[in-house]
Amino acid sequence: SNKATIPSDTYAIEGAKKIFHNIREAYADGDNMDAKTEMLIGAFYGGVAITGSGTTAVHALSYPLGGKYHIAHGVSNAILIAHVMEFNKDACTERLAALCDAVYPEKDVVAKVHIPTKLDEFGVKKEDLDFLVKAGSQQTRLLVNNCKELSLDDIRYLYEKLF
Repeated sequence: SNKATIPSDTYAIEGAKKIFHNIREAYADGDNMDAKTEMLIGAFYGGVAITGSGTTAVHALSYPLGGKYHIAHGVSNAILIAHVMEFNKDACTERLAALCDAVYPEKDVVAKVHIPTKLDEFGVKKEDLDFLVKAGSQQTRLLVNNCKELSLDDIRYLYEKLF
């Protein structure tokens, strides 16, 4: 085929720009169709990026939170992403730097749109940690895509960040 292909990273970065630079306005003013349209396009780009690259530890560790505690997948992704990015940082510094450059200075966006960041706000208790670690570690279809292998201790560390 003579079709030009666009790398997943390009879609991911363009999608992140659109989302991070419009989410606060779309959240604050539900009638702002420009901001909501940019969010929609950003979400589409994110979907295209995921199709080309697969999802990783963020999504894998989100599944048990949705399955047992009924936390929306997007919300659990939002509260996990910063911690997983920090964990993965040394294995993908260049790629993360490009993403950070694209969305800078949009920091603390999860808090700005009032997404709870601690699991106890969803009724998850620290006693549930063993269940989460076991269930999260079983999401091997997604964990194999992560740029860094996660041990059970790594998974526990990431979930502990949410308490």
